[in-house]
Amino acid sequence: MKEYVKKSTPTSRRIESNPQTSRQASISDILQACKTVSLNHMHTLFVSQFCRHDPNCPYPDPCPVHEYSQASAPSRTPYLGSHASYIGEEAMRKEDRGVVPTASEVRVRAIKTVSSRAGAGLDEWLPTDQRSLVASSKIPGLAGIQSGARVPTDHSILQAPGGKVAGHTGMFPKPSGQGSTHRASQSHAHDLRRSALSPSSSREEAVVTTIAAGLSSMARGEQIIHSSELTGAAPNYRGVAPIGSSVSDPTRVGLASIQHESREHAKKRLATYASSNQIPYPGSPEREPIKADGTGGGYSATSVRPPSPLPFMLGTTPSEKSANETAWLTDPFFPASFASSKTKVCPSCLRSNEPNAINCAFCFAKL
Repeated sequence: MKEYVKKSTPTSRRIESNPQTSRQASISDILQACKTVSLNHMHTLFVSQFCRHDPNCPYPDPCPVHEYSQASAPSRTPYLGSHASYIGEEAMRKEDRGVVPTASEVRVRAIKTVSSRAGAGLDEWLPTDQRSLVASSKIPGLAGIQSGARVPTDHSILQAPGGKVAGHTGMFPKPSGQGSTHRASQSHAHDLRRSALSPSSSREEAVVTTIAAGLSSMARGEQIIHSSELTGAAPNYRGVAPIGSSVSDPTRVGLASIQHESREHAKKRLATYASSNQIPYPGSPEREPIKADGTGGGYSATSVRPPSPLPFMLGTTPSEKSANETAWLTDPFFPASFASSKTKVCPSCLRSNEPNAINCAFCFAKL
């Protein structure tokens, strides 16, 4: 009696004994994951799908919780070019070869969803005008950081001088015609990001530095609540009133809550990544959620958000690893991020409800 193992495909994976790529198969694993089918006196061993990183995980392989890549992340796929596995992949490959790409190769096309009034692209946390530095840098994987460290421009409210805030292009499109409003002094946030990197950084240190600088450039929930500069701004959502002057204005509170939770969950992920790579990262203490009346957002004495376990990052080159790592670290800012647990989402958007939220992150419906 012979046994044949079906080769790995996207819908089935062979149980491997190499501890570097998978866990050692045990008798119980085989009994649970396989079934024997008799055909013409020959037995073929078929392996069912299961998460190869955690035997107790209910998700099939490739597991979206324990394994991550841009190509498999629902938050990133709308921004991937044709046949691309990474955002700005053409630019990333050129920079890896020391070639400076064009600005249009680094940027991505704007995406318009059913819940948005206008299209929005991605805000690079390693700015586009740094592409020459990236191509000439000796930091491994820096091109991948520029690919992955991005957030949607319509989910990006930035720090401005003097504690003020500014919407990124795409955050507050004009009621009619091209262009955006309420984005004065957004260059201040980009300057914070440009000055962060050290040429002697390791790849992992560059990841932590870039994400930390990006987080520091994003406005906190409290700043959005108390910002007089945003009064009258119309967010890039259909059927949502412009931001009122009151701190308890529903649109103001909703925007503040979404960015605030996105920022806090990204902080949690960065702390996990830095700790896993033994990189000193003091970060900042966790903040309380924004409440429905506009209060909250201050430092919390106790943790209110669960930690995010670091998934296995796919990629065979330093840039591919960096691209996937930084994409995972910034995913909480994407409304389609898998299990981002940053806001509640209404049932019509087919996502699970999470605590401490006020509006749907997809369509901004009141909950």
